Amino acid sequence: MTKGTYDLYELHQAAENGKIVSVYTDSQYPEEFETGVVEEMDGNHFLLHAVNPWGLEDGWRLKRNRDLRETYCSDDYEIRMSYLMQYKNTSLSPLLMDKSEDSLQNQVLQMCRKTQELITVIDRENMITGRIQDVSDLILSMKCLDFYGFPAGEQSFLLRDIQTIQLRSEEERMYLMLEEKAKEQMEKQPQLHLLSEEE
Repeated sequence: MTKGTYDLYELHQAAENGKIVSVYTDSQYPEEFETGVVEEMDGNHFLLHAVNPWGLEDGWRLKRNRDLRETYCSDDYEIRMSYLMQYKNTSLSPLLMDKSEDSLQNQVLQMCRKTQELITVIDRENMITGRIQDVSDLILSMKCLDFYGFPAGEQSFLLRDIQTIQLRSEEERMYLMLEEKAKEQMEKQPQLHLLSEEE
């Protein structure tokens, strides 16, 4: 069994047993990892319900199985994390998705499209936050927000190139606040809305 196959096997075991796991998936920043509980897996993706370093819930990450580089389960960090979650009464409720979709990626994307969930999409070149406009078998189209929460036009991604889909994390919570404040500013100064559309 190769190391990659073993890491994926460990991830499956952690998912089946509801264990806390740390995953390394970023080839550009190999020392970075995320920790949480794997809620769902299929042949191509896994859905991690993440917790931050202080043991608090931090949304979901949908990641590609093929990006998995290392898996740690029941090491010192994961044991400490279970203590922190217990001390802080952190509970991880499952993400409600449309199970009629044929893949885990489609289940997450269709749920986000229908509810207009604010998400962050990460590929090799981009990290874009916004809402899904449309999704097909091949392409995801999004209405994006800029760095300050203002509308920033549309962008499309090939589904096969998406490394991570992130939702309800601290990142998206921050953008929700920025977006709300941006809307208030555009109502007071309509020219800001015109400028954002031109960009």
